[in-house]
Amino acid sequence: MKKVIFMGTPSFAVPILQALIDDENIEIVGVVTQPDRKVGRKQTLTPPPIKELAIKYNLPVYQPVKSGIGCVISSSGIVKIGICVTDPSTPSNRPALS
Repeated sequence: MKKVIFMGTPSFAVPILQALIDDENIEIVGVVTQPDRKVGRKQTLTPPPIKELAIKYNLPVYQPVKSGIGCVISSSGIVKIGICVTDPSTPSNRPALS
C-alpha cells in the first residue's frame, strides 16, 4: 500500500482526492491545504473544499501558513512517503521523494 500526502485546495482537486481515497492500494496519511479564509460580506471563516472532504473521511489536515511541506512531515512524524500528489495550483518547490 502506498502512503500519500495530498496537497491541494481548490474545488477541482476534490475529485482527485476522492479517487485516491477510493483506491484500495493507497493510504492517505495527510492532506495539506491552505488555511481557512474569510468569505463574503459577513467575512465568515470558510474551510477549503479539500479540507471539507478530508474531514468527512477523518483524514489528518495540515494548513501551514507558509508553503513548504518539510515542517509538516517532521511535525506529523511521517518519515517516509512513497508518493506526493499535488494539484496544478500548488507551488513547484516540492520536496524530493525517496
